[in-house]
Amino acid sequence: MPSGSSRRARRLKLTRRHPVAGRRLVHKHRSTGGINLRELISERVPDQATNDYSRYRFVAGGAGGTVHGGHSLIPPLTPGGMLPVGRHPATLEEIHDVFVANAPNRSHRERLYSALELYAGLVQDLLPRATLWVDGGFCTYKTKPPKDIDLALVASSRLTRHFDEEEWRRMSQLLTLQHLSAQAPPTLASRVQPMGGLIDAFLVEEEDPADIALWDYNWSLVKDDDGKIIEGERKGYLEVAL
Repeated sequence: MPSGSSRRARRLKLTRRHPVAGRRLVHKHRSTGGINLRELISERVPDQATNDYSRYRFVAGGAGGTVHGGHSLIPPLTPGGMLPVGRHPATLEEIHDVFVANAPNRSHRERLYSALELYAGLVQDLLPRATLWVDGGFCTYKTKPPKDIDLALVASSRLTRHFDEEEWRRMSQLLTLQHLSAQAPPTLASRVQPMGGLIDAFLVEEEDPADIALWDYNWSLVKDDDGKIIEGERKGYLEVAL
């Protein structure tokens, strides 16, 4: 008699048909990788250069996501168009797939994503290791276009404490500055965001549990279209390792 693991493996096995671009398959497997995929609709999406069909873009409950080799990087969105509660690992490519290419207001989101991509590169130039927590309306399917992308830049103080003046200048250009004043040109601003205002970023100390808990809490809050916190509701956000 086959073992329980063998039976589960057979239940989760994807039927491989001859690859045809655009073929849509319905998989009725109840779960895979801990994620409920009931009545999951998967669309084969080939790599244009290699005709590789190992990627599956899926829709579940009206939300988007992607499966790579059977492992989900971004889970299906909730019926409200938000990520389920939790911190979900993702790549920049996955973020583009779900929250740009298949999201409302794509042309507007493309500009935000370009800023995110450039921002990540600038962080990598400055820090050998860092993590971005990605949040905000950009990580939802709200009909209202997101005005920016919210980021928590999680980095070790062991790296930043040895920054010289030039490195701190570069770091400050990657963070949202508040209550800012300048003499030339005369400036008094309550808030100045990096990347022309397309990114709203804050530095989080990796070794500080209180700092980590604070930003995990902040990024889990749900806000309405006016930016007011909706009490009792929580959502998830994304984590990109650089």
